Amino acid sequence: MVTIVTFLCQFFNTAFVLLLVNADLSEQPFPTMGFNSGNNGDFNENFFNIIGNTLISTMIFNAIYPILDFFMYYGMRLFFRILDRGCSCSDDVTKSTSIQKYISIYSGPVYYMHYKYSTILTTAYVTFMYGFGLPYLFPVAILSILVLYMVEKTMLYYSYQTPPMYDEKTYNMVIKILKGCPILYCAFGYWMCSNKQLLSNDYLWPMETITSTEKTGHIYTDCFTMEGWTGPAWPLLVMFFFFAVNALFGWAVKDVIDIFVDKWKLDF
Repeated sequence: MVTIVTFLCQFFNTAFVLLLVNADLSEQPFPTMGFNSGNNGDFNENFFNIIGNTLISTMIFNAIYPILDFFMYYGMRLFFRILDRGCSCSDDVTKSTSIQKYISIYSGPVYYMHYKYSTILTTAYVTFMYGFGLPYLFPVAILSILVLYMVEKTMLYYSYQTPPMYDEKTYNMVIKILKGCPILYCAFGYWMCSNKQLLSNDYLWPMETITSTEKTGHIYTDCFTMEGWTGPAWPLLVMFFFFAVNALFGWAVKDVIDIFVDKWKLDF
């Protein structure tokens, strides 16, 4: 539960807050629920120049943060150990008056695996969500996971306290949650790819004022019409439905396939 709640909070704060604050959904045929005070009606040049740059900067900071976190907390622990020894270089000198106080100063931090899982989930989901329009997110995600792996591997050997014996329950749950990444990639990729203003200058409308939201003529009901099934967007829509159906009913398909496979084995 800690993994899921932490992931949801991080993901919403990173991927959705800027998007919703700057959104103007007045053109969509559904209640805007107050999301009409921004100046971005779609994924346009304003989105990529402002929100896109901010998002990439945030992900780059998140990628290098484990290194900063390591040196910051290591410096704090070293500082308190020096104070405990009275600036002496000898390990035999201590001001601690109890064994527990001595252990709390010289032992490393506790290893919390669930927070590491939530970081990996947030990185993966944000990358797949905006990766179609912001491909820089993919190398940044690789860097983030590589840095996290190297830092955690080093700290497990030289810094962390002995971690508890974790079972495979959280690991299997994280793998299941990661299956939602392709769904987000296809959904947002389709929306970006079907926005004709990103692909051509032939679909532009005049603005009433310089601060008005640009009209796009791009609404979600297009996916139910022939206009929404034109290239190059329709393969992403097909893959979205495939991954969505697999996520919802994949277990049933697997059971049916297992029955036919077992019957085929018995026949031979």
